[in-house]
Amino acid sequence: MNSGAAALTPLVDGIAFGSASEADFEPRTLHPEEERMGEQMLPARRRDFRLGRSAGHRALAALGAQDGPILMDGRRPKFPSGWTGSLSHSAGVAVAIVAPTARARSVGIDLELKALPARAARLVLRPEELHCVAEGRCSCTEAFSAKEAAFKALSPLLGQDVEALRQLQLEPAAGGFVVRQAQRPDVQAFVSVRPLLGGVLAWTAIV
Repeated sequence: MNSGAAALTPLVDGIAFGSASEADFEPRTLHPEEERMGEQMLPARRRDFRLGRSAGHRALAALGAQDGPILMDGRRPKFPSGWTGSLSHSAGVAVAIVAPTARARSVGIDLELKALPARAARLVLRPEELHCVAEGRCSCTEAFSAKEAAFKALSPLLGQDVEALRQLQLEPAAGGFVVRQAQRPDVQAFVSVRPLLGGVLAWTAIV
């Protein structure tokens, strides 16, 4: 992950990243609760799970947080009390973003290192966003990743189904996208998007 280190600097004071990859990953003993969660997973899923938890613990450590298990709240990772975080993994690399809840209500991160199937893009992106891609104003991967990161941060407000994800509206802006929800004017986020390891890293913090 060293080649992407410049993209993994903190967003602002009190918000940190962590990363882990198959190349630099040193097996660590997970918390018993985390070990139990991974027991029934298939090998590839268990690998991603361990990488993601390692990235999350590294981000917590960077902020001096007392270590505790990263559990699950539905499909979302549940960080220790007093902390909010998000995880993503792609092609054997995992990333995490973490902040104290006193600093951010919610955060979201997405990493895309593999080519996206057209069907996935059409499922998530709206017609106007696909038009933006066709005009060259953004790439499909950038738009897809930005929407995923925003959805992770905003899903406590919007729900976690695919339709809630699709209803988010992207507007290209310098350094990323502004994300809105037409039916919820209170729901808005700016998602930073950066190239990383030949792919795209997107993140946001709701303060």
